[in-house]
Amino acid sequence: MQAEITPSVAGAATKAKLLASALAAAWFLSYCDRVNLSVAAIAMQAEFGWTETTKGWVMGSVFVGYIASQLAGGALVLRFGAVSVVSLGVIGFSVATLATPAAASHSLTLLITVRIILGAFEGVVIPATYSLVGSWAGANERARLIAIVASGATLGAPGGLMASGFLAASVGWQAVFYVFGGLGFVWSLLWIVVAGKDMQRKPSTSGQESSRPKRAAGARASLQRFLTHPALWAAAAAKFGLNWIVYVFIAWLPSYYSAMQGAAITTSAVLSALPWISMTLMLHMSALRADRMLVSGIDPTLVRKIMQSIGIGGGVVFLLLAPFATSPLLAVTFTCAATGFLAFCFSGADAAMLDMAVRYRGLVGGFANALGNFPGIIAIPLIGWSIDATGSYSAGFVCSAVVGLASLGMWLRYGTAKQIFE
Repeated sequence: MQAEITPSVAGAATKAKLLASALAAAWFLSYCDRVNLSVAAIAMQAEFGWTETTKGWVMGSVFVGYIASQLAGGALVLRFGAVSVVSLGVIGFSVATLATPAAASHSLTLLITVRIILGAFEGVVIPATYSLVGSWAGANERARLIAIVASGATLGAPGGLMASGFLAASVGWQAVFYVFGGLGFVWSLLWIVVAGKDMQRKPSTSGQESSRPKRAAGARASLQRFLTHPALWAAAAAKFGLNWIVYVFIAWLPSYYSAMQGAAITTSAVLSALPWISMTLMLHMSALRADRMLVSGIDPTLVRKIMQSIGIGGGVVFLLLAPFATSPLLAVTFTCAATGFLAFCFSGADAAMLDMAVRYRGLVGGFANALGNFPGIIAIPLIGWSIDATGSYSAGFVCSAVVGLASLGMWLRYGTAKQIFE
């Protein structure tokens, strides 16, 4: 069994930032492998004769595996250590990415199966990340480490979209998957260099982040208490609302710019990247602000609720304005503003999940992300259906706003940044 990384005081900050940056690279590749289909699907739809609804199901299928593997990932972290689980996840989703073109050429069923497998390997990386980040920093620094890791996702979305647009237009849609799949193996070699020593450590007995489940009677985090605690469900609801809006943007922005704004495939990919660059910038600004609020003595729960309110509130306003855009420039402005505000949520409920537990951070993160990622299965195909039914993106954007506000209400009522699990 391996243990989690618990840095010593000397050099801990540098070590934490280095490993967080490595995790950010893993998240970058994960999101590239997720969004590349959003661009490639435009050409694949023409080649294979998909409807918008079918395209939605193909793009959303990755979340079936992604959701199903979250709790399993938390259990694997306790058994084998988070460092090893991250390695397993990246290698697995890279293999699935490489297999995507062959699967698509064979049948729709096989393509969806491969995408589900890809999502399953991506899913185990998430609870491992929460476990590692929680062990690397104190409460007043976690938002900044989360911002570093999450930057991989927010840069992976635009990076994947722009690179996929270029590859699909100049080489062919198949190249999109071969390039990103190969990069996953390069990352795996670098991860062994950066974190390899930590993969060989003995199980920790410090109680801070032990990978071996404690078997003593009366353990505070019983399964029943874990599953029935309202704060856990509030965190899952907050993740659900955020992801509903984010995944709608990830999956449908290229098609939105192409169909509604008349942008070519390469232009559509570039325009779709800009909102995620905006989110990346705001991630670090909001994280720095949240950590400073904590240092100044403001109640942690209040800080997390303020950040979540700013994120969802601002995101919803500009999400509702997006369908009224009369030009690509105005559409980009509205969507950039929406994703910029949504970045505040990573210093809200996401950071609070690290505050809610110590040894079981992986399980808390896995549970919240499992439920919180159902929008990948529901929202993406639903938008496709609404487009086929109405010929417009407006209904889907309004629905997304309603879901986001409902999730915020749940978080404000039951959310907390106090430790409630071991």
